[in-house]
Amino acid sequence: MPSRSIISTLFFAVSLALLATAIYRARGIRSAPRQPDVTALVWLLLLLSASFAVQAPATRAVLNLIQINLGQLLGNGLTLVAACAATAMVLFTLYDPHEARRRLRIRQILLATSLGLMTVMFLANPARPEEFTDPAAPVGIIVYYFVYLAYLAYALVDLLVLIRRRAQGETDGWVRAGMRTVSLACGVGLLYTVARMVNLTISYTGVQVKVPGDKTYGILEFIVAAVLPACSVLLAIAGFTLRRWGPVVASPVVAIARTIRHRRAYRRLAPLWAEVHRVLPRTYLQDRDSRTRPSLRLYGRVVEICDAEMLSRPMLPPEQRNAAFNAARSEGYSVEESEAIADAVVLMAGLSSIDDNGTAPQLDVSPSELTSRHALQGIDLDREATRLERVAAAYLGIDLVRRLTNSVSAATGGPSR
Repeated sequence: MPSRSIISTLFFAVSLALLATAIYRARGIRSAPRQPDVTALVWLLLLLSASFAVQAPATRAVLNLIQINLGQLLGNGLTLVAACAATAMVLFTLYDPHEARRRLRIRQILLATSLGLMTVMFLANPARPEEFTDPAAPVGIIVYYFVYLAYLAYALVDLLVLIRRRAQGETDGWVRAGMRTVSLACGVGLLYTVARMVNLTISYTGVQVKVPGDKTYGILEFIVAAVLPACSVLLAIAGFTLRRWGPVVASPVVAIARTIRHRRAYRRLAPLWAEVHRVLPRTYLQDRDSRTRPSLRLYGRVVEICDAEMLSRPMLPPEQRNAAFNAARSEGYSVEESEAIADAVVLMAGLSSIDDNGTAPQLDVSPSELTSRHALQGIDLDREATRLERVAAAYLGIDLVRRLTNSVSAATGGPSR
């Protein structure tokens, strides 16, 4: 088992992290109107910080001078109060303050009963520090732990149910992710309670869990007693506060992913853009080179192709586009693919007509004004780029587009490709 100093360092590190988070979240807690859920969160953080601090081996050694195993009692008690505070926080987000306090009252009675039973068992069954968490601990200590673990398991299941209710209908992705993280924390906490109960009762089944010279039990005890609680608490706090720090931490990653995505889309649209630019050189936007941001370069390319689509659309009756869509569907293409094929037919027919006649139809706006109009409409760049990637793939790689273009061109008296 790791040394006491390592365990103390781990517990103090978690305690300081929780304390720092509590101080950060406590800023503005006195502001009006009061937010009971934020107050409950601050109390949760403070209680858990104190729990980890008093259960560190170094602190427990000092508290043993006052009362043997006092640190264990205080730490377990603070953990249960913290679990109740977590439930209170979720209740205050689900209900109005009066209803939340009413629902919290029964949970507080159960908490007080559990703490009272634990205190009685603790005082009535004095045990040496090394006996307190041993599988061969006195029966009174086993009862103490069962009361502690029973309430903790109840609080975790209760919290899981409340979080599920809280997540229903939630549209904020960060809040949903935070709730899933808290649910995972509850799962880790329940694993801890089961492992603790098994550890305390397995010796009564006749199974020998401590073999002289074998370090396996010590490692497992460290994982159950230190690692699982620390992971559960840190996951819970991360989930409860994810909405605040998540976007800040994720923004560089999102920016990098967006840059990669836009560069890839820019390259994929290059062949279609080259065809558009050959026929319609006037649609090219100036002041865009390799030094321009990838998103802006992609935006320009998307707008230029969209301008070509707008110029091509009047040259093909809507029923001909619908016929191209239906023909693609009859060939077994999906709705999304058929839409791309129909758009590719319209674009190919329009560019063919412009290329054959040598002139584009007259518009009542210039290319720069057309581009500005697109910008004012606030196009979804990612969605539009994805659509145009499908159009480009159909335009350049699906023979059906050329056949349909020739068919509709023949029907309208236009040039064939």
